Amino acid sequence: MGYLLIVILIMAILSLILNFIGKKISYSYILYTPAISLSVGICLYLVKLFNMDYPVEGFSIIFDLFVLTALITVWIFAIIETIIIDVIEQGPEIKDDFSYLGKKLVTLCKLAVERIKSKRTKLEPIELMEEESVENIEKREKVTQK
Repeated sequence: MGYLLIVILIMAILSLILNFIGKKISYSYILYTPAISLSVGICLYLVKLFNMDYPVEGFSIIFDLFVLTALITVWIFAIIETIIIDVIEQGPEIKDDFSYLGKKLVTLCKLAVERIKSKRTKLEPIELMEEESVENIEKREKVTQK
C-alpha cells in the first residue's frame, strides 16, 4: 500500500511538471500528460512485481495485479483519447500532408519509369554504337518503332 502512494505521488509530480511546461512551451505536453504519467506508473509497478521475492502470500500480490491492471486499462484509454484529440485538432494538416506525400510519390514513380525507359534505349555499349554506320542505326530505329 505504501508503494502505491509513492507511485501516485510520483505520477502527480510528473503531471504537474508537464502541465507547467505545457503552459509555458507547448500544448503537446498537456495533451500527452495522462499517457506519460500512467506509463511511468505502469513501469514502476512492473519494477516492483519483477523485484518481489516469490512466493508471496496473501492479499498483496492480488492487490498489486489489480492495481497494474487498472493502470494499464486507464493507460489504453488515455492513449486512444490522445490519438483522437490529435487527429481532430490536426485533421486538415494531416490530410494535406498525405495528399502532398501522394503527389510526391506519383512524381517519383514517373521519374523512375522515365529513367528505366531511357536506360533501355541505351543498353548497347558506346563502342558498338560508334562502329555502326548511320544506315544500320536508321534500320534499327525503324524496326523498333514498328
